[in-house]
Amino acid sequence: HDPETDVYVYAHIHEGPKRGKPHSHGASWAVYGNIEGVTNMTEWRRVNPANEEGAVLEAIEQYPLGPGDSRDYPPHAIHSTEHPGKALVIRITGTDLATIPRYSFDPAKDKMLESV
Repeated sequence: HDPETDVYVYAHIHEGPKRGKPHSHGASWAVYGNIEGVTNMTEWRRVNPANEEGAVLEAIEQYPLGPGDSRDYPPHAIHSTEHPGKALVIRITGTDLATIPRYSFDPAKDKMLESV
């Protein structure tokens, strides 16, 4: 195990329709690559202070990833995925995501704002 060179590859089959919650990969970067189908991505920005309970998120960019498309996300980038139909997706990260703290939106406590 070498944190300088290790990468983690996750293969996902999304049967769709499916909409994921906003989340980050914590201190890890991530690259999403679409193999088949479409992944609609939304990037979010937190607009309230991090020390306040509940995150207020604003959508800042929305775009589709189709077959052959990929996009990189820096550490702590908040994003969400939506699959209108079946999609095959590869996600590569620089850390084993099961071992680090990550942000996940809790709709019972948090509020989302769509940008205009």
